[in-house]
Amino acid sequence: MKSAKSIYLIIFVVIFCQKGFAQDSLNTLNVEQLLTIVRNYHPIARQANIEIEKSTADILIAKGAFDPILSNYLAKKTFDGKKYYSLNTPEVRIPTWYGIEVVAGLENLEGNRYDVAETVGKTNYFGISIPLAKNLVIDKRRAYLQQAKVFNKMALAEQRVTINNLLIEAVESYWQWVKAYQIYLVITDNVALNQRRIDFVKKSFLNGERAAIDTLEATAQLQSFQNQQYSYWLAFQKAGLELSVFLWQNNNEPYYLPASTIPQTGWENETNIANFNLDLESLEEIADKNHPILQAYEAKQEVLTIDKKLKFQDLLPKLDFRYNQLGKGYKLLETAVQAPLF
Repeated sequence: MKSAKSIYLIIFVVIFCQKGFAQDSLNTLNVEQLLTIVRNYHPIARQANIEIEKSTADILIAKGAFDPILSNYLAKKTFDGKKYYSLNTPEVRIPTWYGIEVVAGLENLEGNRYDVAETVGKTNYFGISIPLAKNLVIDKRRAYLQQAKVFNKMALAEQRVTINNLLIEAVESYWQWVKAYQIYLVITDNVALNQRRIDFVKKSFLNGERAAIDTLEATAQLQSFQNQQYSYWLAFQKAGLELSVFLWQNNNEPYYLPASTIPQTGWENETNIANFNLDLESLEEIADKNHPILQAYEAKQEVLTIDKKLKFQDLLPKLDFRYNQLGKGYKLLETAVQAPLF
């Protein structure tokens, strides 16, 4: 009696679940929707985007080394009530890509006790500094900027690797979910067929064509398929929970796939499957050129090459050419344009 009650309870639960499942069977999910959700809302994908934003910010920081530098030097000396000198020198320094620096500034020196090499009064200067050995090919400013750009490329490649791995796991979980649903549909069709069979056997029994034991055998077979239907329905729901791991909302909250959601019909004709390239040679050629893991290693090699060039500069002697065009007063433009060179 207990086993019979258990069987009836299982049948009741299956029928109830089927009714509840059929009430809202319009909610569907296809693989394109899944991939869009994972790319836009999954925390790992968003974290990969943060790394790209960080590398982009590093490029801006490295570019800051080439910004003009405005400075002002102010010095005064007073001792025992006597004013020795007062010096004020505002200056602007403009670094360029090839290590050349352009300098322009003003000087105002007052007093009667100062270095004899200094010029009293108001003067201006416009000059240039060029490295001739060390830092001619590359220096720290150029190396850091080049490496920052390479790190940005590396971050993009690593982001693609991370997202690709994430999408592979999500798609694998999706097709496991689709497989569980297809098995559930097959078993559901078997239940419907056995329901028709048991009706046929009962009519045959009433017509005297079959023995009563045949109806019991048909009922037991139907209950067996109904039990399988319930088991596979639970397997389908379990696969849905595993798929929910990859489903997130815009507010960083996890999204749990409703029990009524089913795979979209016609999934075998989806664009991602129909247009998939299955030619091995073509795939290998594409991978050699565009695979993100290879691109990440190439970026690492570029970083090491830049670092090697920078280290080599330390072996060279420091030899710079510096020239300042001097002029009286604060007429810096006339000094830079009209005054004779050297």
